[in-house]
Amino acid sequence: YLAYNETFDFMACCRSCASVSGSLLEYDTSKLVHIRNQKIGFVYRLVQLVVIVYIIAYVIVLEKGYQETEQVLSSVTTKMKGVALVKQDDGAPSHAWDVADYVVPPEQTDAVFVTTNALVTESQTRGVCPEDPNVVAGRCESDLDCLPDTHVQNGNGWRNGTCDRPTRSCFIWAWCP
Repeated sequence: YLAYNETFDFMACCRSCASVSGSLLEYDTSKLVHIRNQKIGFVYRLVQLVVIVYIIAYVIVLEKGYQETEQVLSSVTTKMKGVALVKQDDGAPSHAWDVADYVVPPEQTDAVFVTTNALVTESQTRGVCPEDPNVVAGRCESDLDCLPDTHVQNGNGWRNGTCDRPTRSCFIWAWCP
């Protein structure tokens, strides 16, 4: 702040701005000097030789620095979706399998798991039941809307070709209820 009786020195301000901007726009160059001294030249070349020998002999040849590797840290997860329909020899559907049936456990280290055993959930059975009415692709007005042996998009099973008129949804092969 300026006092009431002080005045602003515009020229002094311009000189200090000029010196700051001048130092920002300057650069220095190095001067090349030839020294004709055998002892200094010998020490200079000896240091260069030691650095080159260190890099070639020790780092590359002995330590095999060009072959250094790191352990890989990663993971791969395979996610299965959908419902599988198992048919009998005569072509009639017998079982519907969902993800919980054929992926047990869902993850394993360094392995792929093939399900050879099924878990039974009490009070649920595989069979034919109406699709959830909130699943848009499972809604129907008549049996013509429920094409047999087709999967319900974003649904819970495979259509069996019949429409459940009270719920207005297709009957599906799946876990019921």
